Amino acid sequence: MIRKSVLLLLVTLLPSALFADALNVELLGKLAGGSSNKAYVAGNYAYVAANGILSVIDIADKSNPCQVGVLAGMRNARDVFVSGNYVYVADSDEGLKIIDVTDPANPAEAGSFNTQGTAYGIYVAGNYAYIADDDKGLIIVNVANPSNPSQAGFVDTQGKAFGVCVAGNYAYVADYSGGLRIINVSNPASPVEAGFVDTPGFAQGVYVSGGNAYVADGSSGLAIIDVADPANPSAAGSFDTEGTAYGVYVAGNYAYVADIAGGLRIINVSDTANPSEAGFLDVSWNAYSVYVADNYAYVADRESGLRIVDVSSPGNPAEKSVQRMPGYGYGMYVTDNYAYIADWQGGLKIINIADPRNPVQTGVVDTPGYAFSVYVAGEYAYVADYGSGLLVIDVSDVENPRIAGVADTPGNANGVHVYNNYAYVSDANSGLRIIDVSNPASPVEKAFIDTPGYANGVYVTGSYAYVADSAAGLRIINISNPLNPAEVGSFDTSDSARSVYVVGNYAYVADSFDGLRIIDVSNPTNPSEIGFLNTPESAYTVYVTGDYAYVADRDSGLRIINISDPANPFEAGHYNEIGYAYSVFSHNGAVYLGVNNAGLFVFGFDLAAPIRIISGYVRDAGGAGISGVQLNLYGSASLRVATTATGYYAFGVPDAGDYTVTPLKNGYTFSPQNYVYASLSESRDNQNFTGAVAGGGVNTGGISVGDCRVHGGADGYVNPVKGETVTIRYMPAAPGEVTVGIYTMQGALVWETAKSAAANIEDYIDWNCYNKDNSMVASGIYLVRVKGCGIDKVKKAAIIK
Repeated sequence: MIRKSVLLLLVTLLPSALFADALNVELLGKLAGGSSNKAYVAGNYAYVAANGILSVIDIADKSNPCQVGVLAGMRNARDVFVSGNYVYVADSDEGLKIIDVTDPANPAEAGSFNTQGTAYGIYVAGNYAYIADDDKGLIIVNVANPSNPSQAGFVDTQGKAFGVCVAGNYAYVADYSGGLRIINVSNPASPVEAGFVDTPGFAQGVYVSGGNAYVADGSSGLAIIDVADPANPSAAGSFDTEGTAYGVYVAGNYAYVADIAGGLRIINVSDTANPSEAGFLDVSWNAYSVYVADNYAYVADRESGLRIVDVSSPGNPAEKSVQRMPGYGYGMYVTDNYAYIADWQGGLKIINIADPRNPVQTGVVDTPGYAFSVYVAGEYAYVADYGSGLLVIDVSDVENPRIAGVADTPGNANGVHVYNNYAYVSDANSGLRIIDVSNPASPVEKAFIDTPGYANGVYVTGSYAYVADSAAGLRIINISNPLNPAEVGSFDTSDSARSVYVVGNYAYVADSFDGLRIIDVSNPTNPSEIGFLNTPESAYTVYVTGDYAYVADRDSGLRIINISDPANPFEAGHYNEIGYAYSVFSHNGAVYLGVNNAGLFVFGFDLAAPIRIISGYVRDAGGAGISGVQLNLYGSASLRVATTATGYYAFGVPDAGDYTVTPLKNGYTFSPQNYVYASLSESRDNQNFTGAVAGGGVNTGGISVGDCRVHGGADGYVNPVKGETVTIRYMPAAPGEVTVGIYTMQGALVWETAKSAAANIEDYIDWNCYNKDNSMVASGIYLVRVKGCGIDKVKKAAIIK
């Protein structure tokens, strides 16, 4: 077995703004999740800020919390504060979001304010919101009118502002390497630093009580600062917690510390000079923050959701319940009234979808590895559990599923398809494994075939297994004798094959940044591409039924593609206002989408919606097709497609709208420059363009002006041991200098470089995964910031060695 310390994730923090939010698709229901960052309790509700969402949890019954409301579309909600009927959210690089929760079941955005940095912490006092805004310091926003907030003042702190607490005329800022900064805010329009203490660690969070500031000081634990005289603060005491202190809340004589790796630590601070641990609850959580109310501690656990802990006896805290929510949704299978979600580190989640508008989680299995894919047959769910191989889970009782059998695989299992008593497992670098599951309690590997690439996904039908083999494209394996598999054909797709679905004579391949590829496999020994459609982002998973292919397209959400003519597919619908789509499944007229750090979303697709097709060719003066031309449609809907090898393009759009179609490819001019339609009521074909070379330049590859992308690694992550690098591609909006900085998730600069750039010409910078000291970085997730020339974006890159 191959075991790695793995964070298999390449996340874009900023979803594309080029596309309309929805076309012929209606959001029916959702069960929100995401990595929980912060909870705030008001009355009978806990408001949980998570990556991608704000979740409202009814906590009237502490033993049975229930999600009653959710607002998706958050970037990465880091902190939350409730005042009156409004929830104030620090939403990372989107700044301040103000949410009306007059009806907790239906939260609605009332206003927003885009700060210049990354909003990590928030505190509201009176008519002002105080925002810890990373390297921009403390931002003070007037929220007297929640629908129209405006900046009142700011002060640039020494380090990176991560947390804030306001008491009286002072704002206390946890300033990471800058320690604790104390800001006089008696005049919000002109705040000024009054004093500071350089704490020994990295200040992450702060709470002020009784003349003391309690600082969650990272690896140095809890720091207690005497702030009776804000101009002359001094260290009063400290306590080194088990792991890394991220959040702190003080109630009575106790400080409650959320400690990553150490869980909830309860510190007796009745004697601030000599604090001592009174109790703890350590169940290997990823505790990020804590809120205490009425003898209960509400811990935001980034892996498991919201944990409710009875702390009426601080020396003996007891967990009452956990509000677990799907957070990653790497894989999905839907059958009967249940959706089975392979939820990465969250294991297998079982969701009751009898009412698609109100999905409810009914069961969970905490798998030992990382659940990547799931297939359900009969009373068993078969889970590809990455480093832990294949798990066979008995789901005959959906409320109490249990692991029935395990088959260890030598690689990292990330795809599974069950067919005729065999489980076919795509096992990353170890190819396709064939496992006999006729006895679910004792699955046994019977055969394997080592594919040349990185086996991501598998689909089995008839005598063949079709493997999405990353950079090696589509591999076709004859499994008529499962004990003796043999490759009979292959097709090298243009990017990296992530997923495959086969219907009839066609294999539909989700091919990462080259969208959906349609391969004719009527002759398995000689497959050939018959059509394709470049999706806006990166095609991760595909599901096919009837005349439609449903694609989970990462940052551009759900894309629905009409494949009635496989040679000329076109987009018939989409839903784009959710973050990072991983998995998709269609069942009984509904479409189910697994979204990273947001949970399960259920959609309805209007098959009867009138679709009009705008199509044509882009050719040169000699009549040869020009491939890779980006066609942009604007107006009542906004879409983007690229021409095929023959120069063909097609849009599927609703009727009765006003539209403009414009071609774009660097180094080319086009005639006509565009087509304009007023109140389009019928399809238009032969909307042709003639392109001519106008000079140098490179194809945009789907990158818009002012945007960037992060690529690298054939397997979806970068392994520097293999010599792989992170490539940062960008399209400047103006000439000048572009700076690329690599940061840890805690905000520490790892590496930085700059490069001159020209406007509207794509360029790139490679990072070799070494830090400023020329040492190879550790495995993990790193922030990539691209700034300058009209670009200011933050992405993420995954490094795995």
